[in-house]
Amino acid sequence: MEIAPVNLEISYAYQHTDIKEGPCHFLGLSGEPFLSGTFKFDIIQFICAYCKIESLVGKCREYLARHGTSVECYLEFTPEININIGAAYSQNDQAWAFKIPEGNQLKLGIEGVVSAAFEAEVFFAEISIGAKGAITTAAGFELDQHDDGLDLAGFHEGIMGSFEFVADIKRSKKNGKVLKKLEKKIQKEWQLADALKANESPVRINLYGKSRVISNADVTSTNEAQPWAV
Repeated sequence: MEIAPVNLEISYAYQHTDIKEGPCHFLGLSGEPFLSGTFKFDIIQFICAYCKIESLVGKCREYLARHGTSVECYLEFTPEININIGAAYSQNDQAWAFKIPEGNQLKLGIEGVVSAAFEAEVFFAEISIGAKGAITTAAGFELDQHDDGLDLAGFHEGIMGSFEFVADIKRSKKNGKVLKKLEKKIQKEWQLADALKANESPVRINLYGKSRVISNADVTSTNEAQPWAV
């Protein structure tokens, strides 16, 4: 598990362009991410530990490493806290005004990965092949400020699938000089599910004022089936 250092930016601005409105002070706090970490969950290790054959995993991986082969299957979790807050102080009114724009989130990113790599020497050729498949998504809660109040709304960033294939073949003489090199790389991505923005989410908790009204999409009903004429 890795925890990143705290990241927080503070900005300040002073404005006095109108005599009637008087001077204004602007203060902003931003951290994206303010706090984050990464936790890797090895599925192969977990299954072997559950079946009480954990010692077999180390031996298998040592054997694969000696033969230039590796296999990975894991889940990676990335929790984040993002902060984005602005405030303005008017000396004439002697009052603070707070603004909570987009980006104040408590988020959890998840990536599932299955990968395999293979290296071998066949006569005067070196062959390297690797393949990786992954599914990624992120979801959480975000502060949603609107005209009627402030909500804590659920969101997700959609689900993406990806596949990568890499092949590298080198032919060389006995003295090590490379005669021919062949490289092939394929990358594909798919959108498996659309994202849901916080200001469009029906999953919300009202913190003050009134909750944002989310209009449901109109559903067009199909025509009723008519019986066949006899």
